[in-house]
Amino acid sequence: MQENGNIFCMPKNFCFSSMDNFRRAKNKGFLSMERQVAEKGFSGGKEKLNQESKKVKQEKQNLPVKREETKEKIETKTTETKTTEHPTETKTEKKEEKKETKKSEVKVKKEIATVMGRDLPLSTKTSGAVCRFIKFKNPEEAIKQLERVQLKKIAIPFRGETPHRKGFRDGFSRGRYPIKTAGYFIKLLKSLNSNAKNNNMDTAIIKITIAKANLASRPTKPSRMSFGRKKFKRAHIYIEAREMPDNKIKQKKKDKK
Repeated sequence: MQENGNIFCMPKNFCFSSMDNFRRAKNKGFLSMERQVAEKGFSGGKEKLNQESKKVKQEKQNLPVKREETKEKIETKTTETKTTEHPTETKTEKKEEKKETKKSEVKVKKEIATVMGRDLPLSTKTSGAVCRFIKFKNPEEAIKQLERVQLKKIAIPFRGETPHRKGFRDGFSRGRYPIKTAGYFIKLLKSLNSNAKNNNMDTAIIKITIAKANLASRPTKPSRMSFGRKKFKRAHIYIEAREMPDNKIKQKKKDKK
């Protein structure tokens, strides 16, 4: 097609219903590539354009690189590496400062070491008997004696209607071997000993001054007996230890009598 002396090549399968549609297509830019092809010549116009673009790319790749530009790039990379090294040095310095501050801190010595067990599945009666057995003893000694209780070599004295056992003194003749409660008390006494060390207390002089067992909330469970409800056994245990020589313990026992 020709219009005002210019040649326009339209794509295939394209038809114009009227001259107005042709003008609209021309204004939208459908014919920009065809103009360039018409200027270069119809025989292989597109192929010539592609070859010229490839030649330009190859010439750009084959251009010699200036030494000054390479030097500048190397210098910029070295500066970047130096900037990254500085923050690592500052981090190491901060860590060393923190370590020094931790070493300079001195732990304050405390007079009391405590431990508490809440909602333990134990009977208050048996746990109270074990508390009486432990009182005014060193935690390490109490642990050794409770381990012997688990082996049924020593019996813990009980009050009330309980069977008689051998090996008691001070008028006691009734006792039992509470193996389960002894295991829980051993765990509590070990944690008490570690708490005392953390408080800078002398573990050789430590004595258990307070040991008590209290009732806890008892959950229920369904059962055929007891009208469909049965309560579990639960107890709170509190143990406290202080630095006390043997003379003070004997005086306290005499005052109670």
